[in-house]
Amino acid sequence: MASNPVLEILTEGLSILTKQDQECREELTQRLQKQEKLMEEEEDWLDHEGNHIDKQRALNALKEALDYDTALKQLGKEDQGGSVTQRWLY
Repeated sequence: MASNPVLEILTEGLSILTKQDQECREELTQRLQKQEKLMEEEEDWLDHEGNHIDKQRALNALKEALDYDTALKQLGKEDQGGSVTQRWLY
């Protein structure tokens, strides 16, 4: 399959985002391991903005798809909350 420039941009963007969040994620994770209490905002960040698993899952599905546009539509159907396809991919 030919290289898709959109997928290249998304891959690079996710890599940058993951690196930017890494220090904060590690600090909060270490505090949790020490059984320290996190503020509600910190817990929310770990659960949402700092959690890139759904983004990585969507990116992997797009990379593995034979047809990018069809895969993107399918992701939109599977992602009922719209968290990945609407806020990240568009």
